[in-house]
Amino acid sequence: MPRKTDDYEVGYGKPPKHSQFPPGVSGNKGRRRRAETPAEIIARIRDDKVMVNGKRVSKIELAINQVVNKTLLSANPRNLNILLQIFDKYGALPEIDRRAEAEAGAEAAMQKIFSIFDQTVDDDPAIGAELDRHSREEAALIMSCPHCGPELTARWGEEDRKTFSARHGKTGLHKQVEAAQMTKKKE
Repeated sequence: MPRKTDDYEVGYGKPPKHSQFPPGVSGNKGRRRRAETPAEIIARIRDDKVMVNGKRVSKIELAINQVVNKTLLSANPRNLNILLQIFDKYGALPEIDRRAEAEAGAEAAMQKIFSIFDQTVDDDPAIGAELDRHSREEAALIMSCPHCGPELTARWGEEDRKTFSARHGKTGLHKQVEAAQMTKKKE
């Protein structure tokens, strides 16, 4: 008896036609969905829409609207203060107030930058040259003698060197030695 052409043998790796997945569909469902984090749950609930007077609004919008209305109706100064803090934190206050605050902060920052600049930059080239000379002398002293700490300490203790350092800053080596001494004291 002849076999039908669409009929085939069922066996290992050849499941019956009725139990096969249709083309384009996989039998692998993939991994399980991950659980929602608390932040995602709150965000989903917060963004849910509800009907109020025929309009769809988010729950957070409805809650803020109710808090504002109740605060204004109660005329409680404490609640009003809290409400204004919330408005300030989330940008609900007028932009004019924020601009004035930003300008004041920028002005204070510029003053600080200029004061630091004035302390670190010398306009007089003679002072810069003298500071460089001191640095070179100290470096030469360090290079010529391995035990020159007392000599440098004595130089830095001289009155003219102290006044110069107070007005124009210490040399890099002086700063490094002081930092090393501070770390030794901490140990």
